[in-house]
Amino acid sequence: MEGYEIMMEKIKPSAIICYGTPFEEMKGNIKAIDPFNSEELIKKIGPAEFMKKKLSGELYPEI
Repeated sequence: MEGYEIMMEKIKPSAIICYGTPFEEMKGNIKAIDPFNSEELIKKIGPAEFMKKKLSGELYPEI
């Protein structure tokens, strides 16, 4: 959270895209993306971009 707070002070982003569930302590205009909810991702990035990323392996990179 220390790094998050420093980022907020220095960058002052208008929105934060959080890949996964944000921490309760995170403040700001947070847009959470559930990385395993295909329907939500298709709505956000569109079907063409979704398929492009899925086929290239960018959508769910191996851990």
